[in-house]
Amino acid sequence: MSEKKINSQKKTHRRRVWLWLFFVVIIIAGATAWVLYDGGIIGNKAAPNGGFVAENVVPGPVEAKNADDNAQEIRPACAVIEDTLLGQIVDDNNLDASAQAESARIYSVLAQYGCAENAQLFMDMAVRKQQIADGLEAAFSPNSNAMTSIEYLYSDEKICETIERRVLQNINTNAHFYEEFLQNANTYAVLYEYGCKGNKAAYSRAALRELGLAVALMPTDKMTRDEIVTVVEICKNLGVAQAAHLMLQRLKARGYDMEFLLQMESIIHGIR
Repeated sequence: MSEKKINSQKKTHRRRVWLWLFFVVIIIAGATAWVLYDGGIIGNKAAPNGGFVAENVVPGPVEAKNADDNAQEIRPACAVIEDTLLGQIVDDNNLDASAQAESARIYSVLAQYGCAENAQLFMDMAVRKQQIADGLEAAFSPNSNAMTSIEYLYSDEKICETIERRVLQNINTNAHFYEEFLQNANTYAVLYEYGCKGNKAAYSRAALRELGLAVALMPTDKMTRDEIVTVVEICKNLGVAQAAHLMLQRLKARGYDMEFLLQMESIIHGIR
């Protein structure tokens, strides 16, 4: 009887041992699974096979780059045109008349093909650049048609100030020879036509002073046709004829080409 009791107790003990071992294995397995999941190992392996992905996974920079590329691709065509052409506009301090004229042309293109909200600005800038180009052309090309055929509009005082600042640099304050006085007279005539309205009277007086000195010193028997035309053009721009008449009388006395002088007289008679 005691032996049966002992065997029964042993069986009960073994069952308890196996039961505890089972609980221990379950606990260890659960802890292991939790650690692996928390570390992202299970989630990362499961994702390619359609499993779950950890919530703290952040999209990589490649996706952000693709978004930027897409945004770049859908930029309006007018914005691309503006960015491309605006880089070709020269600064106002550029003394190259052709470069300023090219900038005016570019602004005209932008007014037509740029974004609609900027069209009026580009049109205004095209006019402004063309006015600067015309002023520089007249200043550095004494016989240019720009001096006589373009009616300058003083709608922007900043433009005329820019022209004055640049053109006044051409005045020779130490002039001694008739060529130098003639060049000064032509420069003041340009300022009279293209400078600021408030300074027109002063430029007219200065041009007439320099022109009078030039005509008085001119060796009329050696004057070139270009010099004669320059005097006539200056008188035409200023609306005076006295200096031109004086010069022609001296040229006639020297036996200059009468056919050419008659052409000049017809211009002078038309001066108002």
